[in-house]
Amino acid sequence: MGVHRGVSALLKQAAGQHVIPIHCMPHRLELAILNLQRNETMMAKVYDLLHLVWKTYHQSPKSRRELNLIGKELGVRVCSPSSVKGTRWIPHVHRALSVFLRAAKEGSLSTDSGQYSAVLRHMDHLASSAASAEIQGRAKKIRKGMHEINFCAFSHFLADVFNELASLSCVLQKNDLVLPQAISALRKTVMVLQAMQETPQRGGKLCQFMECLQGQEEISFQGVPLSGDVTGMQQRLQRNITSVITTTVEAINTRFGSLINEDSEDYSAVNCMKIFHHDTWPENTNELVDYGNDQLEALMEHFRHVLTSSGCQMDALPGEWQSLKTLVSYTFKDKSYSSLWQTVSTKEPYRTDYKNILHLVDILLVLPISSAQCERGFSAQKRLKSSLRSCLHVSTTEDLIRITTEGPSLELFDPTKCAENWLSAGKRSRRPNYKSWPSDSESDMIFV
Repeated sequence: MGVHRGVSALLKQAAGQHVIPIHCMPHRLELAILNLQRNETMMAKVYDLLHLVWKTYHQSPKSRRELNLIGKELGVRVCSPSSVKGTRWIPHVHRALSVFLRAAKEGSLSTDSGQYSAVLRHMDHLASSAASAEIQGRAKKIRKGMHEINFCAFSHFLADVFNELASLSCVLQKNDLVLPQAISALRKTVMVLQAMQETPQRGGKLCQFMECLQGQEEISFQGVPLSGDVTGMQQRLQRNITSVITTTVEAINTRFGSLINEDSEDYSAVNCMKIFHHDTWPENTNELVDYGNDQLEALMEHFRHVLTSSGCQMDALPGEWQSLKTLVSYTFKDKSYSSLWQTVSTKEPYRTDYKNILHLVDILLVLPISSAQCERGFSAQKRLKSSLRSCLHVSTTEDLIRITTEGPSLELFDPTKCAENWLSAGKRSRRPNYKSWPSDSESDMIFV
């Protein structure tokens, strides 16, 4: 994806300057957060400690049993610590922080035990009685960090930050996502992060933590005494918050600059495509007549070569655009984005009446947002073609992968026809006593 001699630059030279290079957006977001981890010392400290906690229990069934016993003594439902270096990108980090700070559903954050206190009590046990010097040293390091009020407060702040980033990552991994929606989600996340720099997120982890500290003479969290004073912690925490938010926003703007920065050469075409998002159209009829006309002209100029080579009549685009706005605003306003363009693009008489303007809609719909669907296909193949099923034919494997990734959910799938076909379509009888599929009035068949 290099600017000068990368794939995008070579494609522009070969196909034309209308090509809009889009790197996988969830991966871009992940790379932006990796910059944050490298540049922020406190961030790296939290990552390292969470990784040590996960390593302690992932590699030792004995430690997991001991943690569960401690949880039963404290009356806490203990969860297995999650890794911050998993394959689910940012949602994996969010899960690790959520599990680490998990509190009792009902009770006081300052006195009632939770996951945090259960892990810390087990670290006290390992630091004094573990057979290995390595485990003892690891437990002492974890215990020291968890007793610091600065670490505890910053972990709560990171949980709020990664809650927003994880939501953004999940949005960017959707199959039916289109570019205007992705850009809108990016801008919304940046606005929320910048608001966190001024005040803690209402109802968030940090807000709850700061509320539980009020009125405490001896500072504690989940019954764990914390070292340090609140005033010094607040000052240091605010500096860390400012640094983290500034670095995160800068990294996002750098990684997604071609899509959200007005100075980039591809921004104009990307920004103009929002006119096809019918939820943002004005309600007033007079405003709707002029809406999107300038953006349509910009798109016609940017994709002129593609449109003319595919047989699009450029002179008919403005008229079809006005007619399309009227049709959607009065007939299809309640439809979702994907169902609207699916209807207009596939059903008559719409696909004939708007065949020219639909060229631009098709360009918008085929712009790739992420490669998450490809990775889901790889994961499906790994699950399907195991060591016990290594001789599957290529066509069978492809059919199974398509069913897994693109088929209906289990809640919507009716297995009746499949089971009936399997029982009756074989060359030899699969069930000697099987004659026909039972009717609805007969007793239901149970498959085991």
